[in-house]
Amino acid sequence: MRRRGELERGIALDIAKSEIAARVRRVCEHFNEDEFADLVQHMAEIEVRYRLRDDWLFVREAPSQPQQSPMN
Repeated sequence: MRRRGELERGIALDIAKSEIAARVRRVCEHFNEDEFADLVQHMAEIEVRYRLRDDWLFVREAPSQPQQSPMN
């Protein structure tokens, strides 16, 4: 079974590939399907890697919220 992080990364990668393919298809008409798929895969991996890194840094740098006691 895949870990949750791997599942989230896989979903983010699929979405990124779809969005990238739609954006760059016009300027890559000379690529054959395999070349285009490789390009989109590579671009999506980079995008997701940095997006997840930035999200993780944001979470780590966010000020922690004080915990309230259930008695308050």
